[in-house]
Amino acid sequence: MATMTAPAATIVDNRTGDATSIDARAYGALRAFLRALGVAYTDEGGDDVRLTTGQAAEIVGTSPRTIARLIDCGKLKGARVGGGHRYVMLSDLMAFDRCSREERASRLGDMRTCAAEEGFYDHGGAVADYLKGFE
Repeated sequence: MATMTAPAATIVDNRTGDATSIDARAYGALRAFLRALGVAYTDEGGDDVRLTTGQAAEIVGTSPRTIARLIDCGKLKGARVGGGHRYVMLSDLMAFDRCSREERASRLGDMRTCAAEEGFYDHGGAVADYLKGFE
């Protein structure tokens, strides 16, 4: 018979807000799995995860070079390690991604307002249909 134990951790999906509690055994297995994938943990900030530019790029859907450029220009908090390799903390990547999405949504709203004021929506909805593709 399985016994219930108190949750050791809660995993939260940053995009949906869905949360799942896991026990200590599952948490240990998850950490081991992430280490096996080559995702390194760091003592900075508790259990935050240190990612390579390739891993970060895969998470947010861009190229490793773009992540490197964002780190180099200071838009994304990251660091260089020996040999010029860069890394970024998962929490910093998620914060950057969230802010970037909010900024895009705001700018798209501004574009829609401007288009409405200029009468772009008066032409059969082609512009509205086009802008919907960016949501």
